[in-house]
Amino acid sequence: MTDTGTDSALDYKSVKLPSRGVFYGGALPDGGVEVRPLTVDEESLLFASGGDATEKVHRIIRQCVRFPDGFRISDLLLTDRMAIMLYLRVLSYGPSYNFRWRCPYCNAANVSEVNLADDLKDTTPEDVEATVRRRYSVPDFRVDEPLDVALPSGKSLSIRFLRVSDDRTIQQRVRQGRSKGGAGGLEYVLTIALSVVSIGGREDLRVTEREEWVRRLSARDGMYLRNFRDDAETGIDTTVHPTCSSCNGDADFPLPLDAEFFRPTAVPEGGS
Repeated sequence: MTDTGTDSALDYKSVKLPSRGVFYGGALPDGGVEVRPLTVDEESLLFASGGDATEKVHRIIRQCVRFPDGFRISDLLLTDRMAIMLYLRVLSYGPSYNFRWRCPYCNAANVSEVNLADDLKDTTPEDVEATVRRRYSVPDFRVDEPLDVALPSGKSLSIRFLRVSDDRTIQQRVRQGRSKGGAGGLEYVLTIALSVVSIGGREDLRVTEREEWVRRLSARDGMYLRNFRDDAETGIDTTVHPTCSSCNGDADFPLPLDAEFFRPTAVPEGGS
């Protein structure tokens, strides 16, 4: 007789998000959530034609992740969302992930393997504080929001980190821009503008005013702001370091996520 009872392979596992919950005002203590593997039905949702891909991901998160009561996915940091996707992938298909890439030196096509559980490391609040204190000579730096930033030009601003709600705003604006034929560079500008809380002490600036301010930044200020924000943010370091099979050149780049990520062509024996 077919057993249709509870499948232990779908048990939830407790994990801690890279942020350790410090940016949620106590709504996510220690960054702890519970995650379970995908079902075939949920996998099919990801690959169904039509619909918004990002919203499909959010639906999967709602179904496969247990948050504390009252926590809203729209408040989730984008870096914590990325961590959840990696946890889901490891629990559902195992940690081995084969990715395709092209060598920047000889242009040869490569396929490399990464162990998502062992090769990618959390950047926790403690890691961030140590990095920023060392790299930017800020001995009393603490991870908190908003973060005060002094740019090389002398301009000052405060920033926060992007949430799922911000990503929705960005994608909506980009779609609107494309429909009008003018979305070039908009996504990049918005990822900075929406993170700005105040400029020179002013917190009453509209998003469009912050966008224009970002566009007028010098390249040097823009680079500094981008690097500072990246260094000060918790998350999982997805940088991979593959070696080209053709020229033996070593490359470094963010892990590319393609169809193999949530529909692997091979699963280790035993399905783990």
